[in-house]
Amino acid sequence: MKKSILLLSLAAVGAAYANVTMPGVFSDKAVLQKSNATAVFGKADPGEKVSVSYAGVSASTVAGKDGKWLVRLDLSKSDDAGHDLVVKGKNTITCKDVITGEVWYCIGQSNMAMTVVRSMNAKENIAKSANNRIRHFRANCVAPEQPVDNIRGRWVCADPKTTGDFTAAGYFFARRINKECGIAVGLINPSWGGSSIESWISREKILNGSTPAVAKNARKELDAYLQYDSRRDKYVEAVNAWAKEVGYTDDAKVEFPAADAKWTPVKNMQRSIKGNGIIWFRKTVNISKADYQWGKVLLEFGRPQVPVDVYLNGKLVAKLDMKTAACGRQFATFVPKLAPGKYEIMLRAYAYTQRISFPRYHNIGKTKNAQMNWEMFRQRNFAKLSAAQVKAMPKYVGTKPYPSKTPGMIWNGLVHPLIPYTMRGALWYQGEQNAGAQSVLYGDHVRALVSELRERFENPEFRFYAAQLPNFMKKSSDPNRVSNWMRVRAGQSSAIESMSGVAEAIIIDLGEANDIHPMNKEPVGERLAAIALRNDYGKKDLPCYSPKAVCAKLEGKAVKVTFKYADGGLAAKKLADFHWLVYSAQKKEKLVRNSPNAQVEGFALCGKDGKWFWADKADIKGDSVIVSSSKVTVPVAVRYAWQDNPTCNLYNGAGFPAAPFELKIK
Repeated sequence: MKKSILLLSLAAVGAAYANVTMPGVFSDKAVLQKSNATAVFGKADPGEKVSVSYAGVSASTVAGKDGKWLVRLDLSKSDDAGHDLVVKGKNTITCKDVITGEVWYCIGQSNMAMTVVRSMNAKENIAKSANNRIRHFRANCVAPEQPVDNIRGRWVCADPKTTGDFTAAGYFFARRINKECGIAVGLINPSWGGSSIESWISREKILNGSTPAVAKNARKELDAYLQYDSRRDKYVEAVNAWAKEVGYTDDAKVEFPAADAKWTPVKNMQRSIKGNGIIWFRKTVNISKADYQWGKVLLEFGRPQVPVDVYLNGKLVAKLDMKTAACGRQFATFVPKLAPGKYEIMLRAYAYTQRISFPRYHNIGKTKNAQMNWEMFRQRNFAKLSAAQVKAMPKYVGTKPYPSKTPGMIWNGLVHPLIPYTMRGALWYQGEQNAGAQSVLYGDHVRALVSELRERFENPEFRFYAAQLPNFMKKSSDPNRVSNWMRVRAGQSSAIESMSGVAEAIIIDLGEANDIHPMNKEPVGERLAAIALRNDYGKKDLPCYSPKAVCAKLEGKAVKVTFKYADGGLAAKKLADFHWLVYSAQKKEKLVRNSPNAQVEGFALCGKDGKWFWADKADIKGDSVIVSSSKVTVPVAVRYAWQDNPTCNLYNGAGFPAAPFELKIK
């Protein structure tokens, strides 16, 4: 009997292994690129014969020694109807209602991930969005240490019930392409909020196929991530030894505060609280059915870096141990089977540090900003340490780097498994995360990313259309101030100017000073679509580019800046008397001009002393702007919109804003 069971088990394992499989992007309602060599691929048993058919077109192959198989179908003449994609090996996979059209890869961070429902005019746009020929695949975000072969997600058609969850920039791009060309558009969207550009490039490419500076920085970031757990464990071991030596251990039996315990108010748990010991926090909340997610209630308590126990009405429901606390991650737990009603939340913190806080997000069910109005009770105070004991305390290991910010990790989970899915190209909206100390490397990163996408997808014409970072942060009256945000813009522009088949949409007029996620995504998609319509869909005469400065020449004491892409003529758009701080909250601020007497706002000149001054005059003359400043008698360089959140108003006749620039004067 045991032998029979064993044989049956082995047969079951063999059958499971024999199944032909494909990445999740091949599924019901998928969009395949209309081309003469559209890739369909997956895995099977080594040597297994696999046949693929779609709308009367078929091909077959044999899985290689590694089990991988690939066929290419000529779908260049396929019709507009939905058909079954059928894959047969030892088993059969049928993907229903698959269509052909144009496939675009929507990658980047949170502004690409931002959904239609969160964008401006969402209600009206969603209500009229029903279109079976605009489809969206939202990939599940994973960033493993090694490349994987599967990408999970689901294709859905644009519809008032679904469009709200589409990438907003991608949807408005697809809507215009579909409207003007009548073709189906599929959006593959693995965008990831907060991701760095390095994470979208393979480890191999960033270490060996880019510049020495990029490789050096990548090695540092990889080491920080890959060696973190080992360093964290040593830190925790050292802290435990130190705590034992100074008498700071938490080895007493847990005792709840007495009924007459003296609690003190804590207005905001995100703020640092001085002191150490065993500290309790409490707050009474009301839980309703509206707080349920999948039958559970989410509790979030920021990012404490010390151990914390969570109690609901006296019952332990979650523990944050020292190893996990050291990582500095958001402390979140789902509590099941909570009946609606009033609950007392109590947090018991083992504060071996000299201060304690719970920074970042606090949410209780659907209630946001739950960090306000708690109470605190110090149950046990540790003894005061000597200067030598304080000095001997192990240095904090730091928070664990995020995989989405680590070189090659998103590539492993969200790019590699798609290779070699046939696509027209990528839409890129990223850069915020890289606007730090390494912003000067951004142009090299863009070059590496584009180069690798073209190499891996075996398409030297793979398109790459990027959105430049919009205006953001507080406006400045100082023309000498240059930030990392501007360096990212400049890096992307320099990379794009150096390659063919790439372009960028300038959105320097669509941002909000205090919101890194501006709501006005419709023009972002429209401007990217204009680039594609001109370059890929036969609209050769369609204006699609922003005016870009090509040279600056000295004319007396003035500077003549000449532009390309002045389609319809340069124009100075009338400036509003305010600018947006946060559109969603309708917060705005009075606009103060830096060059109030100039026709065009946003120009600055630099003299031989290296100091910048705002232009007194900046007047349009044909496809040029004549710029002068009474404070700069011999200008050597000129800038336009060269700030985080510049005040600027130069456009072309097609309505595209001029690109920020800095040029030396000839």
